[in-house]
Amino acid sequence: MPLAPPPPPTEMDEGTLPVRPPIDPWLQGIASLQTGAQQRDLLQHQVERLRRELIILLGSRGGLPPPARPWSDYSLFRLVDELSEGGTLSRDMAGAMLQVSEAALGEGPLARHMPGAASAIALRLADHVAALPRDLVRVMKPDITVFTRRDLVDPFGTRGLMIEILSPTGKSAHTAVFPTLDTSRTLGAFVSWEWETGRGIRDPAWYPDPQSGEPREAWRSASLFAGRKFPRDWQVGQRVAEGTLKDDIDETEVK
Repeated sequence: MPLAPPPPPTEMDEGTLPVRPPIDPWLQGIASLQTGAQQRDLLQHQVERLRRELIILLGSRGGLPPPARPWSDYSLFRLVDELSEGGTLSRDMAGAMLQVSEAALGEGPLARHMPGAASAIALRLADHVAALPRDLVRVMKPDITVFTRRDLVDPFGTRGLMIEILSPTGKSAHTAVFPTLDTSRTLGAFVSWEWETGRGIRDPAWYPDPQSGEPREAWRSASLFAGRKFPRDWQVGQRVAEGTLKDDIDETEVK
């Protein structure tokens, strides 16, 4: 069976962030000087960042709604629904996210009555989601040979992928090897926690320990790992403590 998904992020407290949070004076001043078009551009930028943060949060905890689709096709409305149903978002928090999303389309009460404040609210919401703890999955070896027996003689018909689970503080919690059909993942990339649930491997597999060469069990049975790389400009590596990670790692670090 595949490794259990990382623990869900801490539930948002309804009192943590009201629907209309205090607006940063600097942002408020900027908003007051902008034209209507500039305010809309800023709002759309912040709402897109909020959408990305929701994707990262759901993707890191194994909660992206199936089937897999291009990152641009996940709507903020659907993402909010997924997190609300799972109990991560309070009703007020979800409502605030939907309001700023509507405002970015020129609709709803924020667009009519608080157009300059909507981008500041979206910024606060995105920052709040980004700060929620979650484990991250990083590619350690995108393509490794696994074997049908512990003696490491007969190669398995499927390739293996070694991933590292990182705690919210950036510390390595553990590594694991899963079967995969995609051997093109980038070394050091942060990927989503996704599986091809309809396809799996029923037979056990082993691989040589990268340091000692001793045989280690990769899996007894497992689904095919289907995690996808988060875009580099989403800066997922910065979710962990500063200095503990970099977006790419050298081959020498995992040999």
